[in-house]
Amino acid sequence: MTAKNEKIAHPQRSAEDDFEVLFKVQGESYSLFIPMETIKSKSKQDIVQAFRDAFTCSICCSQKASFALCMARCVEGDGKCCDGGATNCD
Repeated sequence: MTAKNEKIAHPQRSAEDDFEVLFKVQGESYSLFIPMETIKSKSKQDIVQAFRDAFTCSICCSQKASFALCMARCVEGDGKCCDGGATNCD
């Protein structure tokens, strides 16, 4: 994930000024919110790595059961891509 295991994305939180990344999986839409204050406080390299991690998680989780739970673990947790966020991990 990001440097020193710092997380900058929040799958289920939004504020008016958050940066939103929208994923559409099998007809359903999911949003990944990144607080602008966090983006401003990170280096460009950390931001690029965090986005790369989020997109890698989204690609893997799109093939797993329960996209939202998978993304929550993958982005906010340990970076593992799992069915329902708990089993059959990659």
